Amino acid sequence: MTSANPASRPSLVERAQKLYPAIAERVPQVEAQRHVHDDSIAELIDAGLTRALQSSIYGGEEANPAEFYGAVAEVARACTSTGWILMVLGVHTWEMAHMSRELNDEIFGEDPTTLISSSYNMQGNTATRVPGGFRLSGSWKSSSGIHHAGWVALGANVPGEPAAFNFVVPVKDVKVIDDWHVLGLVGTGSRSVVVDDLFVPDHRAIDRDVLRSGFGPGLKDNLGPLYRVQQGLIYTSVSSAPALGAGWRFYEEFKSAFSKSATVSRSLDGDRLMLVRLAEARGNLSVASTVPQRRLNEGYDAAVAGRQMSDLETIQAIYDISRNGKLMIENAANLFPTLRPNAVYQSSVMSRLYRDLLVARNHGTANLDERGEALAMTDLGLPGSLTLFLPPERRESARQRAEELGYL
Repeated sequence: MTSANPASRPSLVERAQKLYPAIAERVPQVEAQRHVHDDSIAELIDAGLTRALQSSIYGGEEANPAEFYGAVAEVARACTSTGWILMVLGVHTWEMAHMSRELNDEIFGEDPTTLISSSYNMQGNTATRVPGGFRLSGSWKSSSGIHHAGWVALGANVPGEPAAFNFVVPVKDVKVIDDWHVLGLVGTGSRSVVVDDLFVPDHRAIDRDVLRSGFGPGLKDNLGPLYRVQQGLIYTSVSSAPALGAGWRFYEEFKSAFSKSATVSRSLDGDRLMLVRLAEARGNLSVASTVPQRRLNEGYDAAVAGRQMSDLETIQAIYDISRNGKLMIENAANLFPTLRPNAVYQSSVMSRLYRDLLVARNHGTANLDERGEALAMTDLGLPGSLTLFLPPERRESARQRAEELGYL
């Protein structure tokens, strides 16, 4: 597989592995303060991990997304919340490469390590067209990484427009509400954002269908294959890679506890059911470790070759990447009830990982029902679509609008 990752530098995964001890040591503090430790963010930036998917125009690596996926999983093994934030902040640099050069210069011109958070929930959030841009108002939940970001991407409906829009605004222009009191992924600091009648110029906004169909204005400047990979493959990784890392850590912690138990030291004859459960968990981890990265490699290699993946190939890939949340929570649900009572304490590593996996499974990118329906319909030759992958007629409409705007 081809990648823009410099051969002279350690791989993304190797860099992530080097950070493991320090990030793992900070977990209690991350949980207590409910956002990722500032030192961890600095280390992720210094290692180049937050810029893995960033345009080379601003010093990014334009790496194969499969490599970034693996690095995120490694960070999530140390701390699920930190891995989650790395993935979220990382994919936003990919999105920015699709947007206007003027916006990218504003964000990255003075500081190319600037971070961008987001919240794409459009419920009750609207923007009104005005000369030169939009007036944006609303309240957005769960902006992961807002504590560390300089900019935030927000989704909203625009009356009279055929599609919703994404708006990228400075964090200094929004109100951040510290309301992230949740079951799991406690350390992501995914706080709410409030905007009151904020003017957003045209160059900081993009038609969401145009973005998702791969017709953004930034592609005139960003010609690398990374930005020809379908958005659904990139964004579906948001919950999948952190879940994989947390799933491996849960399995490792469980196996360690099991191997040290008095039962194991005496005999395994009475633990055949446990051995079967361990084998099933290992099997799920094998699938979760190989299939998503294979799908990402296929998407990247297709882009390198200049080949457009078919709708069935794309939706199959999105479905396969999404399955990690389900597989990892199944592992935890099967193994956790067999632990000793002290596992239920919040201080328990496996308790934290279980809660993290529950919340990761609840993310929109882990919605297997939507993806399964679209996959089955497409396989049957019927029109199928996803939030992150539009049907052909909407893609064509988006292409026409992009052409009218001079993006193509």
